Amino acid sequence: MCSRSAKNEILKFYINSGEDIWITVHGPSMFPILQENNIIHIRKIEKIRIGNIIVFSFNNVLVVHRIIRVNEQQQTVTTMGDDVPTIDENIPFNDILGEVDLFAGNNGKVYNMNDLKLYNFLSTKLSIFISMFTTEKEEYKISNIFGIKRSKLVMWVMKKIYNWELEKKTNEEKYKI
Repeated sequence: MCSRSAKNEILKFYINSGEDIWITVHGPSMFPILQENNIIHIRKIEKIRIGNIIVFSFNNVLVVHRIIRVNEQQQTVTTMGDDVPTIDENIPFNDILGEVDLFAGNNGKVYNMNDLKLYNFLSTKLSIFISMFTTEKEEYKISNIFGIKRSKLVMWVMKKIYNWELEKKTNEEKYKI
């Protein structure tokens, strides 16, 4: 039987070889864009940049988060989930397996991350803003920025933008706009 780290290395090999790799999402950290039991497609990362949603290995567990900082000199990234106030610092480039380019929603439809540009832009900026108030020693104390976790108002707006972009894409396909 393979160890978890060996499985991650095999997965990385297949992703870098251009194979179609789909995995199931577990956990709420990327809500609302990725939800429990969504299926994501991972491709080889072409360029590591802020805003990419990546899959990386952390303590031999696969994590799906958004890049909020890149340190070219140290060859590391800082990531954050869209719905969690904690940051993952100093993730080595070598621990990145790939980036998420497609996902299948719970409705069975497949969406391209590029179709959610406004949501991705705003979520990246919001994550960077929140990370400015997050230090290594106070990772869990961020919950009071607006009085509640991530602010219900901010999450409501982000969910509306997310749904609007999905609806817009569906209508474009339906009416061939």
